[in-house]
Amino acid sequence: MNNRTRNGLIIALVISLALNLLLVGIGIGQRFYGGPPMMRMNPMMGLAHFTQELPETRRKDLTNALDEFRDASRPAIGEMRSLQKRLREEIRKDPVDPAALREALIALQTHMQANQASSAEAFVRLMQALTPEERQALDQSLRRGPPGFRGPPHDREPPDPLNPPTLDAPLEVPPPPN
Repeated sequence: MNNRTRNGLIIALVISLALNLLLVGIGIGQRFYGGPPMMRMNPMMGLAHFTQELPETRRKDLTNALDEFRDASRPAIGEMRSLQKRLREEIRKDPVDPAALREALIALQTHMQANQASSAEAFVRLMQALTPEERQALDQSLRRGPPGFRGPPHDREPPDPLNPPTLDAPLEVPPPPN
């Protein structure tokens, strides 16, 4: 093996190690500071555990409503998975087709925004159907997270959806060395 090949392998190893450390760091950050996983994307997902603290008759009513919502959401989740698969396919293409990649990202983003809007509306309807005591129990349950979730309490303010954080400057990525 010549020096150029060896140096290339060392550089690839260092890059691979750095990427793996980055992914581990992101995973740890999400686990401890990201909130219950589905609540970030869909406020209706993961609420079934909250019903365990309610009286039997009320638990059945709410569990049935949450089950109906979950069943109605399955096609949208399937579509999201298809869009994610399409995005992964565009990422793997060589060379990258920027227009196709942009289109795949926009399609996924549009679908996720529509899904979030419909789940937010369902969440509002659920809150209207709950008593003040049930909403309090739900709030406490959401602060604890689902069973098995071991993150800190999530008392920090969520980002303002009307004024999302933005990058100060565009991301400039240098081309890879030849």
